[in-house]
Amino acid sequence: MLRRVRLSATINDLTPFRLASWCRPIAAGFLRDVSDDAGFPLTDQWIGRMLDLPGDSVPYHMQLFFAALRDDCDRAPGALSSSVIDRCSEGRLTGPESTPHLDHYASRLEFVFNSPEREFAYRLLARASRFENGLLLSEVATAGGEPTARTGEVVQALEADGYLEGRGGRLAFRSNLVRVWWRKHRGEAS
Repeated sequence: MLRRVRLSATINDLTPFRLASWCRPIAAGFLRDVSDDAGFPLTDQWIGRMLDLPGDSVPYHMQLFFAALRDDCDRAPGALSSSVIDRCSEGRLTGPESTPHLDHYASRLEFVFNSPEREFAYRLLARASRFENGLLLSEVATAGGEPTARTGEVVQALEADGYLEGRGGRLAFRSNLVRVWWRKHRGEAS
């Protein structure tokens, strides 16, 4: 973004700070603690399922998942089941209700990229959202439609900002939750 607004030479003494996702034990501990504090205890099996579905334990997403699940059960832990967890993930976390919480993934690209780069990024993300294991690296340049002069920089920015990650010769969404949301709400750009 600094390069786009021609400030990278002016602001060159900043130290990048990457706020990483939680590792599985930390995310599980969080869910256990927050559920106990809320009087809505979760079993290890349910916590495991809640960690499997999003794929990437982004703290904000873990908070959203717990709150949505508790609300979906009307705060009654006895109503909780694996199917309720799956339904909550599919509906409340990636359905229309989730747009206020996840739309920033799409709208922030307006500030990061100029128009041709942004359109390429939208198409690339829409295509990648179709497949849980992403795209072959050899497909990336054409997956976004007509490549831009800065295709490599667009992909690098999407990786640096946590949208995508390299996985054994493929480029895939880092978060399955964001992938499913993108497919449902932004997939038409492909």
